[in-house]
Amino acid sequence: MKPLIGYQISSIRAYLDTEEHFHDSVVKLAAMGYKRIQLQWASPDLSNDFIAKELKDNGIECIGTQDPYLEGFGPNLEKTMDRTLKTGSRYMVFSLIPRELDNAEAMKDFAEKIKELNKIARSNGLILGFHPNDYNYTTRIDGVPSYEYLLNLLPDDVQLNYCIHASFRSGVEYDEVLRKFAGRVDLVHFKDSKILPDGTRHLMPLGEGEHDWVPIAQSCQQAGVKYIFTEQERWLKDAFESAKIALDYTVDCLDKIEEKPLW
Repeated sequence: MKPLIGYQISSIRAYLDTEEHFHDSVVKLAAMGYKRIQLQWASPDLSNDFIAKELKDNGIECIGTQDPYLEGFGPNLEKTMDRTLKTGSRYMVFSLIPRELDNAEAMKDFAEKIKELNKIARSNGLILGFHPNDYNYTTRIDGVPSYEYLLNLLPDDVQLNYCIHASFRSGVEYDEVLRKFAGRVDLVHFKDSKILPDGTRHLMPLGEGEHDWVPIAQSCQQAGVKYIFTEQERWLKDAFESAKIALDYTVDCLDKIEEKPLW
């Protein structure tokens, strides 16, 4: 079964700061054809009831939430849980784990905390996920990338929320990651960039960056990915125009993949 498409709404963080802006943003996303989001960076001043109603009224399903570990969990776990549950999300994802988790002992201690967090998530009908960042792919513990080291310490029902762009930046092969964690990576982020004529690198709408995403989408399907979320936090053109370009391109990619085994 082909993955379903959604939008990582953190891409438009600047437009999630007030009720008026959030409403306008959701209306625009729905009008361009997005039916699903992953929720991140909506202002904490927005009530969870308000967010849930806006999404429902506009026919958008919240598949999951994502929050930095230090901000969204620990002392703020109750708030994160409430937002996740009230928006009808099934996945609750943590990212930006402390950088000092760069050795085996520290990572093993952290894994015990995540195991307890996973029990809480499961008891509330939620699936816990880990979204590694670039440094989690380049930092190694006992020769193993730190993201992989952590996941190996955790139960298999803790998911990898995989941003493909992190592989481009770190040099880790996306196909290797998808193959290794097939069946454990329901949520994937599609994000691209390119080097501009002035030599700077900038995020670009999918289809305008450096990569052909058809084979990547093919690998995602093979790995059992359920949802692909387009993502772009910085833009050279209108943010919503960029989101629409990404959606159309991703639809086209999924139309081109074949129902055949790769591995």
